[in-house]
Amino acid sequence: MSAPPGRGRAFGLTWLSYASLYLCRKGVAVSKASLVRDLSLTEGTLAAIDTAYLVTYAAGQFLSGVGVQRLGARRVIAIGLAGSALASFAFGASTAGWLLVVCFALNGIFQATGWPAGTSVMANWYPGPERGSAMGFWATNYQAGGLAGTALATLLLAHFGWRVAIAGPGVWLLVYAVVVLLALRERPAAAPPPDGARSKDASPAAAPPRTGGLRTALRDPAVWVVATAHVCLKVILYGLLFWIPYFLHTAHGYDDATAGYLSVSLEAGGIAGTIVTGRLSDLSVRRGRGFVAAIMMLLLTVVLAAQALLPAGAPPVLHASWIAAVGFFLFGPESLVAGAAAQDLGARHGTSVAVGVVNGIGSLGGILQGVVTLGLRDAFGWSGAFAGFAVLSAVGGLALFALPLASRTAKE
Repeated sequence: MSAPPGRGRAFGLTWLSYASLYLCRKGVAVSKASLVRDLSLTEGTLAAIDTAYLVTYAAGQFLSGVGVQRLGARRVIAIGLAGSALASFAFGASTAGWLLVVCFALNGIFQATGWPAGTSVMANWYPGPERGSAMGFWATNYQAGGLAGTALATLLLAHFGWRVAIAGPGVWLLVYAVVVLLALRERPAAAPPPDGARSKDASPAAAPPRTGGLRTALRDPAVWVVATAHVCLKVILYGLLFWIPYFLHTAHGYDDATAGYLSVSLEAGGIAGTIVTGRLSDLSVRRGRGFVAAIMMLLLTVVLAAQALLPAGAPPVLHASWIAAVGFFLFGPESLVAGAAAQDLGARHGTSVAVGVVNGIGSLGGILQGVVTLGLRDAFGWSGAFAGFAVLSAVGGLALFALPLASRTAKE
């Protein structure tokens, strides 16, 4: 069966839209040491900046899922790109710590639009039997975007300073917002509107049955199982994304630029892990996507615990290899539970709503990452922080084994 015309364009436009958001997300993580130096910020202020972003990002996931139903994915994506650009411009022009917190919090709201809207478009163009593989390739957008965002921010930081590293990429986001508005088609021409919404040219008889909404999704035990695993993954993911450069700088003495470049290994490994995990989830028809994600999380537990075995003074290539291995086993299950596994729940609740709820609840883990990461680091050192991440990975992986039972309960 041939692909419907326009599917490749929809894939490419939505892939690049979410990857582009990371260009206005990674600059703060790379610039933390510079912010401390230039503005005399404390680690507590740095954590507050991260936490404010993650609080609004979590809330924005719920709002975006409903917003896609009302406004359409194309408009929501464009609003998110433009809003994130403007928030980044404001961050780059600010000096006071509290104002930096406000700017990054606003950025979090707009950044939250990308995933529910993009996955809603992908669900329209790719049916269930091939969804895992398609989403495995599509979800490389946030590893590739993170990799490019870190590399670009590090380059701009080294040559122009932290203000340009954070604000400069916003120019591209403004341009691409216009491209999305003009070029993105949300669904094949013959397909019904997404998520039970009615298009302007649809007759009442052609309208699909209304799916459940936010309330029914929050009462679905399968949603909560997937979201629980996502909480665990988000603590680890954001703990690494926000603190790996700082960890390499403070614990191993790398300069800012080297620490930034080494941290790119996380997303590099994640690209391969996301593709492999997505394909495995399509092949594992009998056991389901939850089983594949669970096994990957248990393997992640082992890799995280291995950080304690890295010798003092280990060469950069060893650090890069370990970080890449973590990325492989972290981004694989994270992209699966946030993408295809959440999309599969959309038949009952609407794709954008199901994805928004799973990611909104999961983002609570991101909110906790600052307290968890620094709390464990202060109490037990960096090795203790990574051991804590390993425990969370094991808990989330074990929770996913209950997904088949939870799904049966939800259908009854």
